[in-house]
Amino acid sequence: MSDGSSSVELVLNKLLDGIRQGRYVPGQRLVAGDVARELNVSRAPVREAIHVLAGEGVVELTPNQGARIVCLTAMDLIHGMLLLKAVGALGIEYACPLMSQPANRSAVKAKAKEVFEAGGTRQPYPWFTGLIELHRLFNTISGNPYLNLQVFGRLHLVYFNRALSEKLPGRHWEKYVANYHQIVELVLAGDARKAVAAFNSHMTWAIDGLRKEYLAD
Repeated sequence: MSDGSSSVELVLNKLLDGIRQGRYVPGQRLVAGDVARELNVSRAPVREAIHVLAGEGVVELTPNQGARIVCLTAMDLIHGMLLLKAVGALGIEYACPLMSQPANRSAVKAKAKEVFEAGGTRQPYPWFTGLIELHRLFNTISGNPYLNLQVFGRLHLVYFNRALSEKLPGRHWEKYVANYHQIVELVLAGDARKAVAAFNSHMTWAIDGLRKEYLAD
């Protein structure tokens, strides 16, 4: 391939694009032969890509039944949100003292503008994708490479965000957006204590909402 990418990477990207766009849905069976014909590649890279996705928790492999896209439960989403809460708080804590640097402030303002424009569309998937990119930026500014490379990388966010957007923000758009306006303002002010407190409060509220609405007896 001219761009140097492997056939496996091509298949991985195509499958993840399909998940992001809703062409592949939770519970759907992935047949290597069908995917190979659809993408005009051999079956070998398709099989390998499916095994990579299985290792990342996106696909489940069942004996005699093949591969299916995992259906994330409400509890799966809660566990993921708890991880994002912990990592997000660390990124904010360490990024805040560096907000006095003009380049960092400009980058956060630009990314926040994109996020709030997505929030204005009331489309959950672009909103959550934008929030993740905002937190990736906080993590990058923090200077701690493990937050993005080792922690964010363990949660397959393309798939996770697609599942999360089926449940949140729901009827709580205004509060969700208002909470993030407050968080961003506090980060830009360099107030780590208040910014982390606001973020933790928001995440606790969102997680509690998931518990009450989808785990009720």
